[in-house]
Parts: sequence; structure tokens; C-alpha cells
Amino acid sequence: MNLRKEQIKGLTELFGSSYIFVPGNGTASANATDLQNAYNTAKAMTPYGAALSATNRVKIICGAGTYTFGSTFTLNTQYIDVISLTGNADVMINGIAVTANDVFVKGINCGTSAFTIANNLNLLVCEKCIAGDSSFGGQQCNASGTFVDCTAGNNSFGGGWVGIASGTFIRCTAGNRSFAGYNDTGWGNTASGIFIDCTCTGYGSFGGEGTASGTFTNCIAKDIYSFGNNGIASGVFRNCVANGRSFGYNQPAASTGNFYNCINSGGSGFGGSGKFVNCTNTGDFGFNDNISGVRTASGTFTNCASESHSFGSGDADALGSASGTFTGCIATGECSFGSRGTASGTFVNCVGETYAFGGWWANEGTGTTGVFINCKGGDSSFGSHVTAYGTFINCRATNYSFGAYGTASGNFNRCIGGTRSFGGYGGTASGIFIDCIGTDNCFGGTAAPGTFTNCNAGFWSFGAGGTASGTFNNCTVVDNGFGAYGAASGTFNRCTAGTNSFGGATGGTITGKLFFCRLSSGTFTVPTGSGKLTLCIDGNNSIQTT
Repeated sequence: MNLRKEQIKGLTELFGSSYIFVPGNGTASANATDLQNAYNTAKAMTPYGAALSATNRVKIICGAGTYTFGSTFTLNTQYIDVISLTGNADVMINGIAVTANDVFVKGINCGTSAFTIANNLNLLVCEKCIAGDSSFGGQQCNASGTFVDCTAGNNSFGGGWVGIASGTFIRCTAGNRSFAGYNDTGWGNTASGIFIDCTCTGYGSFGGEGTASGTFTNCIAKDIYSFGNNGIASGVFRNCVANGRSFGYNQPAASTGNFYNCINSGGSGFGGSGKFVNCTNTGDFGFNDNISGVRTASGTFTNCASESHSFGSGDADALGSASGTFTGCIATGECSFGSRGTASGTFVNCVGETYAFGGWWANEGTGTTGVFINCKGGDSSFGSHVTAYGTFINCRATNYSFGAYGTASGNFNRCIGGTRSFGGYGGTASGIFIDCIGTDNCFGGTAAPGTFTNCNAGFWSFGAGGTASGTFNNCTVVDNGFGAYGAASGTFNRCTAGTNSFGGATGGTITGKLFFCRLSSGTFTVPTGSGKLTLCIDGNNSIQTT
């Protein structure tokens, strides 16, 4: 390219057909004058003999220095780019405004002054620029351009009330209420763009208290109210980190986003209606929507973790509902997976503590109606006070679980419960039980009308305080079992029990049929009605047939 020196309004400039160089080595005000003159000249240029266009541009190249304008430096003409000679943010300008759409700006440093842009400049590209509050699209502005390695203060990148960030943002950093964020609901903030490696150092970011419908990758929100919290988180989130009350938690509408490897480190994180993979809420209250007064987890959750009151857990204000699909999920505190409500989803390899899987200490909700495989709960879990009528395979809980105070009417295969489980606390065991184990007071405290195969229990079990009217195959109880204080009216095959069993306590009766059963101590009560003993052995090793 042939270069030439000319006098442009008293300024000696080096320029070619498509660029002008401003040295920036004068005083701050002189530098500003030179830059303004260069910009005015660029407007009239015809690079390579043609008019300015998207493919025929002029670059104003600025040397490192301070440029102090008497009023805001305004870029109001398309296809004129302003860039730093070094590519770094070393062109110090006390405020800039961009109103033209197709403009490239690089290396401008406004310090604490604003870098303002007009609404919806979708062709604007800003790279390595620094500015103060309300920059790169403040409130009531749609930041729809492309921003790379830019830094701003509060209310930036479409931040503040009614802000929109629909552009592309790469490695950008801002303060409070930025990236279409705000800290109050109902203002229509929307983060619908593409966000990669971006960071908000304050609160209310990335569509916070509004809508986060864009694509977010490796983004960090260092304070609360972020990523569509109390609004709608319907975008795609990968490897993002927030610090409490984020990722659409407790929102009044469904959170339909896709979340991968995301972390909320301050509790109250993640809604309950989207897809969640390897996500962690390192505090209480995680993975809950608040829809029509119900804390809901209806999405798909894989290898996710939270603490108490999580995964569709209810509270004093609302019942819980866990109706989604949960695989390899862990809740390390009490009240999880539909606690104080209903667990109607599918749960595989999940772990909860007290009041998990539709459990609670009072009769609220409908309990467990879902499918549970290889799951573990603490006390009062799996529909403890209401009903356990789902399907349970290889599940384990401690005391007062599996419909303890209500009804265990589901299908139970290789399950283990603690004291007073499987309808054992004055409840009913009417389901199908195969290879199950309970401790004391299990399998129907007042009634055991179900089907039991290869099941074992401690004292006062299998309808001990009422009626054992079901079918029992190869089952064992320590003492006071099988309708001990009521009636052994079912069918018993090869069952073994201790003292006072098979209706053997005071007031008990045998009206059912016992085949090849055994008492480890004591003798059988004489059957009445249609009751019958066939080749049974009592505690004295005497064979009894009636």
C-alpha cells in the first residue's frame, strides 16, 4: 500500500486508502481533537475508490494515550472502525457512544466513564474494551452485538431494568445487574444470547429475576439472583457457577432449561422442570419449582446433589412433588425427593436422609407412587405417614419408613426397613413383599393382608397387633408375630416364629392354614373355625397336625 503524509486540518497524519493513524502522543485534549478530526475525515473517504460498505471499511488506528473530549465521542457512521494500535485497552477515552450499527471497536478504555451503545446494534463488535457502569447496553437496551474480552461496571451488557442481552458475549466481565440481569421481578429482563466464559462480580446477573433463555458456557455469577432466578431458566447452561438463589430456583413457571455440570454454591439453586446432569447445589433448597403452590421437581436429574429441602420437597407453605426421573442423585439433608408430599417419579440409585421419598412426620401428601430402584432413605422415608404403593427394588430405609403409619400396598423386592416400617406403626401391609427385611414392629402393625415371600422381621411383626390375613411363604419373625394378639387368618407356608406367634398371645386365634410352620418356643394355639395346622413343629419339637 502506498502511504502519504498530508495536512488534515492542521494535523499531520499517516494514512492510506482505508485507514488513518492517530498517534496519541500529544496532550489529552489535543489527542481528542486529532481523533475527532480523523473520524470526520473518515466519513468522507472512499476506500479504493468505492463508497463505504460492510466490505469496504475505514479503520482509525489509535496509538496508546489519553484522549479527553469536551463531550462524549460519538461513533455515528457505519463501516468506520476505531481500534487500538497495540490491540490492548490502552486508548483512554473519557466516554464513548456508539449509535451506528456496523462498527468494530477495539482497545478503548473509558475507565469509570460509560461506553454507551444504541438499542439493538446487532452488527456492532467490541473487543478488549473497558468501561464503567451502564456500559455496552444499560437499562432499556438490547445489547445484540458481539462483545469479546470486554469489562464494565454495574447495569451493563443489557443490564438494569427491562434490559436484554441477545448478542454474543465472550470472556466479558461486569458488576451488579449485568448481562440482562436485575434484582426485582416483572421487568422483562431477558438474557437470550450466547455467553462464553463470562463473569458477573455482583448480584442479579444473566437474566436474574427475569428470563435466561440463551446459551451459557463456563459463566460465573459471584452473587445471588442469577441465571433466571425467580423467573424462567429455559436456556442451555454448561459448566456455570452461581452463588445462591440462581438457575431458576423457586420460580412460578416451569424451568425448562438444560443444565450440565453447573454449581450453585449458596443454596436455593436450580428449578425443577428441566434437564440436569452432574449439577450440584451446595446448600439447602435445591431443584424446586414453585408451581401453583407446589414445590415441584418434574424434570430429568442425573448425578445431581443438594442438601436439605431439595428435589421437589415441600415445606410449611406448600406440598412437595417429585414426579421426574432421578438417577444417581443425592440429598445430604432432611426432606428431599417429594418430602411432605408425593414421590411419583422414577428413582434409580438415589440417596436421601430423613423424610425422603414422599416421607414426613405427619399425614400430608399422598406418599410414594413411583418406581424406586437401589434407593436409600433415612427415618420416615418412602411415604412414611401415608402410603407406599409404588414399586420398590433393593431399597433401604431406617425407622418408620415404607408407609409405616399408613399403608404399604406396593411391590417390594429385596427391601430393608428399620423399626416400625412396611406399615408397621399401626398401619397395613397389603402389598407384595419378596426377600424383604424389617426390624421390630414391621410388616403391618394392625393388619398384614399382603403377600410375603422370604421375608424376615423382629418382634411384633406381620400384623402382630391385629390380623395376619395374607399369604406368607418362608417368612421368619422373632417373637409376637403373625397376628399374635389378633388372628392368624391367612395362609402360612414354612414360616418360623418365636413366642406368642401365630395368634398365640392372649386373645389371639388361628383361623388360617399353617403348612410346615415352626415355633422356636411355646406351643400353637388350637385352631378355630376353618383354621388348620399341617405338619407344623412347636417349641417342644412336637409335630402338630389338626
